[in-house]
Amino acid sequence: MKKVNVRKLISCLCVCMVAVSACFSTKIMTFASYRDNKMQVMDCNKPTEVWDISDDGEYSLSGHTNGLPLYTKYKFTGVKKYKIKIKNTGKDKVTVYTVKTVSKKQETIEPGKSKTFSYEPGKKSNKFYLKFDGKSVSVSGTVKEY
Repeated sequence: MKKVNVRKLISCLCVCMVAVSACFSTKIMTFASYRDNKMQVMDCNKPTEVWDISDDGEYSLSGHTNGLPLYTKYKFTGVKKYKIKIKNTGKDKVTVYTVKTVSKKQETIEPGKSKTFSYEPGKKSNKFYLKFDGKSVSVSGTVKEY
């Protein structure tokens, strides 16, 4: 039987406990997208990077949070009309906003339901992002060309 280094084990557990408690105390959320089959964790900030649907293809998303709004990691661009499909996998109502600088479109999704809607930002070069808001947000979905 292999010996376990108790000091290393305790140190590791302490670091893990501090990290977990920090996450819960600041309401950190998880929001993931997949690019080149790699998951990208997102935060509660508005996006600064751009995802060109015409070049990068369909955008898949999934994430959850308690009490904080979620944002897609990217602003979307590249096509004139988008097909957005969102599933509310949580227990609370979620409002999805498509945000383009000043203008906003909003869709409300009941718990356990999915909604597919289109969005036309005007020109292909116009950028928008998705914001998810609610008491507790848990969603998955896709953004692609219509």
